[in-house]
Amino acid sequence: MANGWTGNILRVNLTTGNITLEDSSKFKSFVGGMGFGYKIMYDEVPPGTNLSMKRIN
Repeated sequence: MANGWTGNILRVNLTTGNITLEDSSKFKSFVGGMGFGYKIMYDEVPPGTNLSMKRIN
């Protein structure tokens, strides 16, 4: 993400349509593709969730 760091994350809840802008400084050490996505999944997906499901509740 060369020159792509803005310090913000736009989060869109596709179920509710809610849109929020979050400070991304807590993710700065994880930026770089997969590490960033893994950190979000680690924090937000409950243990034991079957990731092959079409929809994660």
